[in-house]
Amino acid sequence: MKHYLRSHTPEGGRSKPVTAPLRRSVLSRFLRNPWPALWVALLLGAFAVQAVTSMVWKSPTIDETMHLPAGYTYLAKRDYRVNPEHPPLVKMISALPLLFQKIDGNFDSERWRDGNGGAYGWEFLYRKNDADSLFFAARLMMVGLSLCLGLLIFVWARKMYGNGAGLFALFLFAFSPNLLAHGRLANTDVGVSLFMLLSLFCFDGATRKLTPLSAALAGVTLGLALLA
Repeated sequence: MKHYLRSHTPEGGRSKPVTAPLRRSVLSRFLRNPWPALWVALLLGAFAVQAVTSMVWKSPTIDETMHLPAGYTYLAKRDYRVNPEHPPLVKMISALPLLFQKIDGNFDSERWRDGNGGAYGWEFLYRKNDADSLFFAARLMMVGLSLCLGLLIFVWARKMYGNGAGLFALFLFAFSPNLLAHGRLANTDVGVSLFMLLSLFCFDGATRKLTPLSAALAGVTLGLALLA
């Protein structure tokens, strides 16, 4: 059931909903001072351009050759025999685009039956499918997670110390060689960082103002961090 905040007329008449002004508050703040939002878009765009234009020249890492096929088998077969030593969530996110492509899962091979992650991943990628197109799609998903991480860094720093601190933190993120190197790869590093930071952000919110919702968010995001 939808609940409304009510305001009373000076004449003591019927109350009226004030949800529309609340919806307009974000837009009005942007119109009063659009520069923080524009700088956020610019910095995130700079990160995305650097990541996407460089990832097409980056050969697959050994982790990617196992994580991407494993993520696809989790989604397509609900089978977790490949690469079970790493949690599944980020691998599944990276493999989501593969569900919309014509993929030969190579599920009749001996490597699949044995659950040999390295050997099965190599066959899956290089003998049965177009590895370049699979990695490009999967890496785009990881760039998206990296952008979410950058936005979260800005939001938390801004919440604590204001717009200047938020933009400075985002600037450091956008041009960090370490994050640019790993944020474009279909492995678990940046995904784990995102969900761990999100869990800490929600836990911090719950400690400042404990409500059923804040407690639930802290618990759910902790679960996501453990699954990542």
